Order: sequence, then C-alpha cells, then structure tokens
Amino acid sequence: MLFPVQPGWERRYRDLGFDYVGQDDPPYWADSVGYEFTRGECDAIQAAAAELHRMCLQAVDRIVAEPGLLARYRLPPGFDDLVRRSWRRGDWTVCGRFDLACAGGAVKLLEYNADSPGLLLESAVVQWSWFEARGLGREDKDQCNLLHEKLVASWRGFHRWKLPGGERLHLAFWDRSLEDYRTCEYLADTARQAGLEATLVPLARIGTDGDALLDPEDRRITHLFMFYPLGWLFREAFAPVLLKDRCLLLEPPWKCLLSDKRILEILWELFPGHRLLLEATRDRPADPGGYMAKPYLGHGGAGVAVGSAAQPLHLAGAGADGLVYQRRADLPVFQALEGGPPRYLVVGAWVVGGEPAGICCREDTVPVMTDRSPVVAHTCADDRPATAPWPGRR
Repeated sequence: MLFPVQPGWERRYRDLGFDYVGQDDPPYWADSVGYEFTRGECDAIQAAAAELHRMCLQAVDRIVAEPGLLARYRLPPGFDDLVRRSWRRGDWTVCGRFDLACAGGAVKLLEYNADSPGLLLESAVVQWSWFEARGLGREDKDQCNLLHEKLVASWRGFHRWKLPGGERLHLAFWDRSLEDYRTCEYLADTARQAGLEATLVPLARIGTDGDALLDPEDRRITHLFMFYPLGWLFREAFAPVLLKDRCLLLEPPWKCLLSDKRILEILWELFPGHRLLLEATRDRPADPGGYMAKPYLGHGGAGVAVGSAAQPLHLAGAGADGLVYQRRADLPVFQALEGGPPRYLVVGAWVVGGEPAGICCREDTVPVMTDRSPVVAHTCADDRPATAPWPGRR
C-alpha cells in the first residue's frame, strides 16, 4: 500500500539511532510503502516461527549427542566441547530471526539468522515509529511487533539467571559498521531498561591477558554479547581464551549450530518432507536447476547462487567453507506501486526468549536478499476476503 511520506521522516529516524539510512539507490528504507497482512496471516507466520524454533532446539540436542553430526561443522579444535557444555548447561539465548518464504498459503524456512541477526533496530523501533507517525492505530490496524517489550523481558530473565550481583554486560560490535554499532547500542538500552549495567566495546579493542578477555579499561569481561557471527568469532586471534570458558557468551556457543547453514540440511534429514522446510542437501544435485547454493558461513546473501533450468548454478569463488543446496522457494512478487520493477518479498520472523516476537519485511528486485535490500514496514488488519493474495499486499 502507498502511504504519504511524513515531513522530516529522516530526522525522526536519525533521532532513533537509525542514521545509517543513507542515499542508497534503491533506498535502504522504503518510507512511502508498506505491506498489509491480515491478523490470520500474522498468526500463521508467528506459529511457524514457534514451531521452527522447537525443531531447531531438537536438532541441536541431536547434534551435540551424535559426534558424527557435530563433526560435520568442522569447528576449530576444542570448540566441539565448548558447544556441548554450552548446550548442556542451558546457556541463555537472546534472539534470532527466521527468514521465511510466504506464498500460496505456505510458509517455508529460507535460513535462520541465529547469532547476529540484523534488522533489529529497524524491526523493533523504526517500523513502529513509521506506524505511529501515520496514526494507523486509529484505523483498526495494528503491527505484529512486540520485539522491544520481549527483549526487555528477556534481559530481565537473564539478569535473574546470571547477573544477580550487578556484574557488567559487555556488548561487542564490528567497529567498521555503523549499523552494527547502532544495533548494539539499542540492545544495550534494552538491557539497561531491565536493570543491567551494559557497556559497549569495539571488537578490535577486546584484549586478553592469556587467561581472560579484557575491555579497553583492562576490566575482565565475564558476560559478553557479540554482534558478530560465532563461526567467525571462533577463528579470531583471541579465540583460544574462549576455550577456558570463563566468559559467558551471548549468543551462546551452541547457537553456532543454527546460524551455520548446515542446519538446513540437518533439519531436512531429521524432519524430511516437513511442511515448513525446503529440501536441502550437502550433495550437489545432478540437475541443479531449481536450487540455491548457499555458503555454510555466508551472511547477507554473500555467495548465494541461483540455479534454474535455463541457467545452472555458477559457483566460482563461492563457499570456501562448503555449500548447502536448498530447493528454490516460491517468493511472492509484488508490483512496485511507486514505479519500477516488481519486488520479491521475504518475511523475517523474530524469536526472543524462545517466543515469537514480531515480523519484518525485506524486498528486492532479485530473489536473493542482501544486507542492502530495502526494508519495508508492515501493518496488520482484519481479515480480507478469501480471494485476496497471501501473504500481504504491497
């Protein structure tokens, strides 16, 4: 749907910390449009996220119990045991985002952004500001978005579980990314609202004395949230100190099993033919048409190759750590109301504290979303007639 652009919208978003919305073409944030879902559609997406979360936990339990499955991840020496300990003691998890294809009444998992999910500020704060600025709550519309409230509640639970004595929570980010910094800044704010003492630290400024991690003030880091993929973290220079297990990591080490795209093939092996899954295999299909090849440790769409009957997979230079071949999903395609080519839609479904927490939307003119694909807000309204397309309409 088209919505009038609000005067001063860029300044309003920048005041919220959304100052990495640049002059991209196409714009990273599409302020003049929104996707409209019915409440039934939102409920279906939320239910799918809850079920996928349960399936992922079952998969982790199976992986840590079977050496052959865990060995497929090829973790650096010593990290197999760290992952097992992390899972068996029930280390806390903050949040994750499932990327879903929703078309024809079906919901299919594309991937799980389990350990460093982007779009957090956009989903929790920016799209809600977009909604409020238009007064849509007065038009019998809502937004499927409890992300902020659930983050604060989750931090409160973590506070009671592991930080009752007022110990400091450090939040680390890649210092070359303003988006990563703002995301950690927002997470720190939600943690402080829950009563935690939270400090930001650039990844490059984390040091070590050989026994523990240290912040720039030479304070020991005992509780560390890292907005950085675990699969990369385990290969950093200070990674051997992590094996001493004296710093509680958030996201926890066991989450590396879910953020690595090997989980797509393992889920298919454990739940073959499940209605929420797409066929996924580590073996290159004899006929790669109709598949996507995804690097195991890829992020932001990097290295993804698309196959079709007319154009087979082209894999040059992609997937140094290995590839999963996932059957290509049907993505809904919408005509761009403000002009331009049609857009593919991917729905992000958030899980916080093990519970569904809301959705976000990302679109692009190609079926592979990247970290620069435009983000679009959404509304949730009463059910439309059964003849309307599912899900949503732009």
